[in-house]
Amino acid sequence: MRRLDASAAQVIRVDALWLATEPLDMRAGTETALARVVSVFGAARPWQPAST
Repeated sequence: MRRLDASAAQVIRVDALWLATEPLDMRAGTETALARVVSVFGAARPWQPAST
């Protein structure tokens, strides 16, 4: 197993993981995809960089 550089280990931080098990037709457009995410998961939050 390789050791990670300390700076590389701080690049990605996962706060939550949502797993969808049904396919989503991306040809329907972003508004339809967002509506589906909200209906299935109850919310959709925009990504925001972590404050340092």
